[in-house]
Amino acid sequence: MSECVVLVRQARPEDQDARVTLVRLGLAEYNFPAFLYFFLQEVMLQFVLLCCAVLFIFFSTPLWICVLPGPALAIVTYIGCTCVHIELGHKHKRVGFSKVRDEWVGFVAELRGPLVHEPHGVMPYVVSELDADFAPVTPTRILGTVSLSALWGPADGLWLHDLTVHPQWRGRGLGGALLQASWQWALRGSGLAEGAMVEALVSRLQGSAAALLHEQGWQTRGSYRRPAGAGTALPVLRLSRILEAT
Repeated sequence: MSECVVLVRQARPEDQDARVTLVRLGLAEYNFPAFLYFFLQEVMLQFVLLCCAVLFIFFSTPLWICVLPGPALAIVTYIGCTCVHIELGHKHKRVGFSKVRDEWVGFVAELRGPLVHEPHGVMPYVVSELDADFAPVTPTRILGTVSLSALWGPADGLWLHDLTVHPQWRGRGLGGALLQASWQWALRGSGLAEGAMVEALVSRLQGSAAALLHEQGWQTRGSYRRPAGAGTALPVLRLSRILEAT
């Protein structure tokens, strides 16, 4: 197994386009899972069955036409999920991380040295910005990103969001390294006192992200159902970690 060097460092303005591309790529991966989740919710299936029954019983519509509302609703649901994710990606591109989320600081995982076109079988040697002397100085590609913003509400704290790693580079420790860099900055560079909270929201569709956060000491503090229209809702977990030196 070959090795390459990945440097985790603070994001710079010139990283904006690469970070937006990663976020949009990550959002696009949820198009089909989101479609399945919303289309198979009970209220959607009841609507399809009701349409079929009305057409068949009251209008004597042929059976093959009665089943058409199902595929039609499936197409509309998939297009709706895709459009929402596309709009979120475009919003990042139009106004940038600093405005769309009031970002305090961002971090990126940057491949250094020769460009690896096929990452299969490549194990990255991940170093932090403090160890940059160990990495070649030539940057080549942004492989992951994460953001920290001010926590909404009166309490002091931070909100972690937009944690994304390129699909071809997942499972190699980059997500964990980005989380660790964010945590160290929250402890030493944010100016917040110990006891402040760092929070994150993770939807039911983001099981791998929730598992990674739990591995790094985050705790589930609650959950809620985020309305998604047409009587549907998406379960969301609220995770947090208290700022304290370990």
